[in-house]
Amino acid sequence: MTFEIKLGWWLVPVAVTLATLIWQWWVHKDDPPSYGYGSVGSALGQCLTLAAAIIVSLVAWLVWALAR
Repeated sequence: MTFEIKLGWWLVPVAVTLATLIWQWWVHKDDPPSYGYGSVGSALGQCLTLAAAIIVSLVAWLVWALAR
């Protein structure tokens, strides 16, 4: 029985995905803990940066899928 993983061009969108998620974490790593109504704005900001990271990741995967 053999098990084989071929490293190829699929590593590029994986690297983009990891980079965007690390970027999203890096942007919010120093945010102070929020409470009250301020937590809504903080959560919205984190949600928007996570959405941007996911969109960039999905575009990278789309480009990879169409280029195959």
